[in-house]
Amino acid sequence: MTTAPTRQQIMSDMFVNNTGVGDRKLKTTNTNFHEVEICRGDAFVGVVKRTGVTTDNTFYSVITTGEKYLLVDDLAAMVNFNVGDGDFLFEMHAYVDISNANTWSYAGGTQAPLGKPLHTGLVNNTPVATIEVGVTATVTGEDDYHLFDQQLTRDTSGNRSTSGSISATIFAGNRVIVISPNSKVLIRSDFTGVDGDANITTMFYFKELTAAEFPQSEDI
Repeated sequence: MTTAPTRQQIMSDMFVNNTGVGDRKLKTTNTNFHEVEICRGDAFVGVVKRTGVTTDNTFYSVITTGEKYLLVDDLAAMVNFNVGDGDFLFEMHAYVDISNANTWSYAGGTQAPLGKPLHTGLVNNTPVATIEVGVTATVTGEDDYHLFDQQLTRDTSGNRSTSGSISATIFAGNRVIVISPNSKVLIRSDFTGVDGDANITTMFYFKELTAAEFPQSEDI
């Protein structure tokens, strides 16, 4: 009895997107697509630094996209206390300009490119998207996204020096927020708790894709 040889089936995970639109090629290295995006200059990091932030403080920023899609895939915040003992809460919320859940307007602020490329060889390139920090905003209605939440405890009374924090973010589990071209998103940051003073640094990671590079339904 002769048994016919069987061919190994080519699995989808043996391929990677070539342009992100549907062209596919066989993997020849262990480089993942995120690393390719960094090398192309499509991946960025943005940083907002604030010093001497007192409790019961609300801070607004506005992100404005250009002709590219903006994909935000991670967010982190570092709260370094100068003064304060007790319980604190740092939160970030987002409001989308086309949302039916809220209305908002803003003025002032300082505009800058949204971030810098993660590829050091392209460090002088700037993303299309911009951010206006420290704007004065008027908001009514509910937020669209609860982006980040960090609960902090600090105790320096007597000889003690203890601190702790618990945080949660919408980006856990590889979730991504996509902001369409030519859009605006208002970001509200709240720092509340007992009397205190802290330096707060917010870091966020994102990439920009053209309409041609943005994944289409046929690629999923």
